[in-house]
Formats: sequence, structure tokens, C-alpha cells
Amino acid sequence: MNKSNMSWEQAFRECNESINRHELTMKITNELYPSEDGILRDDWIGFPKEHRDAVYTEMVAREKI
Repeated sequence: MNKSNMSWEQAFRECNESINRHELTMKITNELYPSEDGILRDDWIGFPKEHRDAVYTEMVAREKI
């Protein structure tokens, strides 16, 4: 679908899906790799690629449950 012809309903749905995906990604990131200072991560700035790959692997594993 052309983004310029998208309905408001579809736009909000895509936005909410993106937010939910990000929240799940950060939840798994914080479960697998808690920060040393106890602060929850809210992005992957400075996060190693190997750890990112492990988070994606865990996301796929959870989807199969």
C-alpha cells in the first residue's frame, strides 16, 4: 500500500505494532543482558551485534510458544 494513501486506522495500527515490537525487544534485551548499574535499556546504542542477534533469536523462539 502506498503510504500517502493509507487510512488513519492503518497508520495508527502500524505505529502501535512498531511500539509493541520495540517494547518486546527491549524487554528481552533487559532480561538477557541486564545493565551493570541496574538501569533498564531503552535502545541499542553501543550494544554489540552478537547480543542483538541473540535477542532476535529469543524473540523468534518466544513466537513459537
